[in-house]
Amino acid sequence: ADLNTNIEDEGSSFYGVSSQYESPENMTITCSTKVCSFGKQVVEKVETEYARYENGHYSYRIHRSPLC
Repeated sequence: ADLNTNIEDEGSSFYGVSSQYESPENMTITCSTKVCSFGKQVVEKVETEYARYENGHYSYRIHRSPLC
């Protein structure tokens, strides 16, 4: 995502990542989110998610996870 923006009130700004995955198998997943500035990585967040069995499949959800 291109987050190049002019935010007037940076003090109340929030950037969170939401994602959802499904699988027929129960497993543990690792999700990596990286921020790059001028072609160089400046931040990386790694999260581990465990499955929840719902309606015949396994679901993995990350909801509004703050980057920093």
